[in-house]
Amino acid sequence: MRVAYSIAACFLTAVLAGCETSSGVSAGAPVSTTPYSLSSADSNAVKEGVRSTLKDPTSPIFGSMNARSSSDGTVSVCGYVNAKNSFGGYVGNTPYMGVLGANGTKDAVFVVTAMGGTDIETRVVYMMCSKYGIAI
Repeated sequence: MRVAYSIAACFLTAVLAGCETSSGVSAGAPVSTTPYSLSSADSNAVKEGVRSTLKDPTSPIFGSMNARSSSDGTVSVCGYVNAKNSFGGYVGNTPYMGVLGANGTKDAVFVVTAMGGTDIETRVVYMMCSKYGIAI
């Protein structure tokens, strides 16, 4: 249990390092991005990537999903998913963020980089989506 708390403390420290200080100095500047329109294949890849992180991958109900592309071609996607927890109940809209790319066969692949859940995890997702200019 101590290991889990240590990992959580390290994660929280890293997250807070990117927050704005009381002097108004931001450690994490916004990333310059442009709107990106998700194709049907892109949307399906995002859904499959999110499903792979859920306790019940057959349960998700997907909400809005928006994407932006950075100058290096990285496509970041933010959205909401409502899925069942370990007790079989839906938890409500949970925000997520991830990166859309292609594998060796040029198929779209989505990797979740942040998923809401606890208050801190949810704040991290909102902060990262905002940093990339993605409204959810």
